Amino acid sequence: MTTKLNPRQVVKELGGAREVHVGLKEFSSRVRALEAKRAELTKEHPNKWVVMHNGDIMVIADSLEDVLKEMDDLGIPRKGAVVEFLDTEHRNMVL
Repeated sequence: MTTKLNPRQVVKELGGAREVHVGLKEFSSRVRALEAKRAELTKEHPNKWVVMHNGDIMVIADSLEDVLKEMDDLGIPRKGAVVEFLDTEHRNMVL
């Protein structure tokens, strides 16, 4: 049995609307920073997983499992880190 989450309660538990807004803006900034480096990173590390944290690429690994383990080993919090796969194949997506 699942229970329906109350959005207001979720926001409250995350620290309030202001905290959620600030967190989303900061995460968006980190995503844009990774996007700016994507072509260069993909050329250097094709088909690898990368983690950007505090503006720097902190982890490069062959699998998502390896990335998560190394993040844990390095003490990089999963919340807020940008984790991406540097795919060399262009894929069309139908949404």
